[in-house]
Amino acid sequence: RKLNQRIANSESYRSLIYYGNGEDSKKKLQEIWKEYKEIDGTIVYSNPSYKVWVGNYSTRIEVEKVFLQLKKRFPTALIIKPNN
Repeated sequence: RKLNQRIANSESYRSLIYYGNGEDSKKKLQEIWKEYKEIDGTIVYSNPSYKVWVGNYSTRIEVEKVFLQLKKRFPTALIIKPNN
């Protein structure tokens, strides 16, 4: 929980590529790491589902550049700015 709060409080932009059950979220994160080695990713639990967040960008422009690539592979991806 502490990790999730620290991540959610950050002042950065990320892409949400998946939300659902824990096992599938692990698979999606593995897909990201195989295909996009330079992109950081994490799984965040928010009752009742798991979310896969990727990237850590300080500006919207930075996240949009990567998001265009991710959207081709993950059509339901969204740009998010996590906060509590």
